Amino acid sequence: MGLPRDRVLADGHTPHAWERQAIEFIKSALPNENPYYLWGLVELVEPSGRRHEIDALVLGHNALYLVEIKSHPARFAGNSVNWTYSFFDDRNARSRVMENPMIGAGRKARALAGLLDREFRGRRPRVEPLVFLSDEKVDVSGLDAAGRMGVVTRKTFV
Repeated sequence: MGLPRDRVLADGHTPHAWERQAIEFIKSALPNENPYYLWGLVELVEPSGRRHEIDALVLGHNALYLVEIKSHPARFAGNSVNWTYSFFDDRNARSRVMENPMIGAGRKARALAGLLDREFRGRRPRVEPLVFLSDEKVDVSGLDAAGRMGVVTRKTFV
């Protein structure tokens, strides 16, 4: 089924094929019914001039979800602070370390909530951060419970 064009309110451009594929997956996964709407690949500008790239915003039943897309074909391990990931095709099997992307997504969600509060004077939807690990083969079995908070995959997106 998926979202028709009139429910995709912004559909920005990206030079990265994996981001476009993730956005197309989101469009196909969301049901064509109220209240679902999508803004894809947009930029948030705070009054201070600080800019935030937002991969996707999804209006759903319970919140406005700010979605941070990570498309690594990898196995993830970690907690609420740091993640390590190892690419499936990395012959050297090196692990790389990154900050848990929920931290950055949370900052963006708070910035968006602040702007919406100013606009709607406290009558805004709840803004929730999500991390979408969009690779079809992603392995999240190494994330502990705190590391999995707010994380979705293609199998758990909706």
